[in-house]
Amino acid sequence: AGDGCEFCHLPHPNKAKQMDKREREALRQMPVETAELRLLPVIREKVLAIDASVESVVALDRLVSVSGLSRSRRRIWRDRRMDRALRFMTLRHLLAVFGSLAAQAGAAEVSTVVAALLELLRRKLSNP
Repeated sequence: AGDGCEFCHLPHPNKAKQMDKREREALRQMPVETAELRLLPVIREKVLAIDASVESVVALDRLVSVSGLSRSRRRIWRDRRMDRALRFMTLRHLLAVFGSLAAQAGAAEVSTVVAALLELLRRKLSNP
């Protein structure tokens, strides 16, 4: 305690969080379009934090286009608990969940676009 305390008190990145049982079940119970609409802003935020180039923006737009969400007018209610859980997930996991949901909805091209987006980010990270 006090001056003898050996904790550094500096912020450390949180370990990537996995969704708990309740959050996973809530995501499973959502209509696919609602789940995709909830995931997309978090994916966009994480991708742009890594690379905000025109290439990345185009890849994100392509992801929205092939998933069919560009035609969606649906609005979703905020769910702070779910949003928080999604923000703690890794980008790779978010994209995997998004691809799985899109496959359920019959948007087969999404997995190809997800793979291309991941490859683009790998290249950007290895050659800054």
